[in-house]
Amino acid sequence: MLDRISWGVDAQSLAAVDRIGLPRYLEQQLQPQAAVLPAPVQLQIAAMTITQVPFEQLVRDLEQRRRNIAALGDDQQKARMDYQQELVRLGREAATRSLLRALYSPNQLQEQMTWFWMNHFNIFQGKRNLRAMVGDYEEQAIRPHALGKFRELLAAVAHHPAMLRYLDNEQNAVGRINENYARADGAAHARHRRRL
Repeated sequence: MLDRISWGVDAQSLAAVDRIGLPRYLEQQLQPQAAVLPAPVQLQIAAMTITQVPFEQLVRDLEQRRRNIAALGDDQQKARMDYQQELVRLGREAATRSLLRALYSPNQLQEQMTWFWMNHFNIFQGKRNLRAMVGDYEEQAIRPHALGKFRELLAAVAHHPAMLRYLDNEQNAVGRINENYARADGAAHARHRRRL
């Protein structure tokens, strides 16, 4: 059971099951408290740009930086490379934060389900500036709803700027609604069925 609801059995989870029993342990996993991570891990997460800089400011600053590249003349190539490297760094921060939580969080079922829903409602980080958005997408759209009601998860995912940008829905206009979300959801279901 522990292998199925966690990222791996460890001494701490075995001790918890021995102490309180499997039914109560499972209930705690289904109704998790705020995760207390080891201090060095929490400090590493707290030092990340995606933790320190508000999402709107981060995206706005990067968008302004991208616009300014065109005005640089001969320095455009270096500025483009710096901009892309910053996007890569932000994407890595999001991946690192997710991995650290999977390794160290006591809320293992929440981590499993966050990963599952991130995989199901995936976005392609290589598109535009989505690497700067993926951390907030996981943090605000997926993680809070990973163990909750599907309707609320779906609404959060569908309205998050990362999904809107990924599916080009920011370009919707009256009478010309983009149908990418329906196609993406159908593709996700097909991938899921193939894995089963």
